[in-house]
Amino acid sequence: MEGYGGEFIQGEVTAISRGFTVDLAGGTQVKARRVLVATGLRDELPNIPGLAERWGKDAIACPYCHGYEFADRPIGVLYDAHHALLLRQWSSDIVFFAQSQDVPERVKLESRGIRIVEGTVSGLLVEDDRLRGVELTDGRCIPREALFLKPNFVPRDDFLKPLGYDPALTGPNGKTNVDGIWVAGNVGNLMANLIASAAEGSTAAAMINFDLVQADTDNAVMFSHAAEREAHVMRHRHSPV
Repeated sequence: MEGYGGEFIQGEVTAISRGFTVDLAGGTQVKARRVLVATGLRDELPNIPGLAERWGKDAIACPYCHGYEFADRPIGVLYDAHHALLLRQWSSDIVFFAQSQDVPERVKLESRGIRIVEGTVSGLLVEDDRLRGVELTDGRCIPREALFLKPNFVPRDDFLKPLGYDPALTGPNGKTNVDGIWVAGNVGNLMANLIASAAEGSTAAAMINFDLVQADTDNAVMFSHAAEREAHVMRHRHSPV
């Protein structure tokens, strides 16, 4: 990007005001005619001791991203039966942790040979920086080498809300309901992976470029018309009566 004239600025965005002025922590301000927001999301995890420390290692979210890495190994799935069914194609040793006896997908899980363990997860057993088991409040420890769970995905869009941003009104090319602001990736599409996010960024960038060209052209036409009117007035002002 720098080779094409782009500039990287390290900093945390704290606010965006119309116009646009982007405020960074520390007091720096950046002005822009258009803004592309690609701030992603954050994962809100269940309050299970030790889970945050294992997150992204052997406590993970996406079967498609990480299922292969744990193929043929003991896998646990926390509270999400859909994940358990997806992971069954990678391993025959799947344990589904259910918070109660009420498991609507019980028949489907059992038909695929997925073991259901009822109870509340209280922690993780970790040895030599590896997950070894999932602990329950009743004292049981179920040996596992990976734990898949679906966190609560929270988009990082707080600084857009004061502008009236409504994510439900974002168009297919990333254009938001706030004129001049586009979004790409997980901040607007919680399910987008890396490839999809990059594609959204490319599309949004092209749309922003088109929008700027359109604005420059409209301004040029307005300036040209204004100049013609001014010239017309001057001609009539100096013409003999």
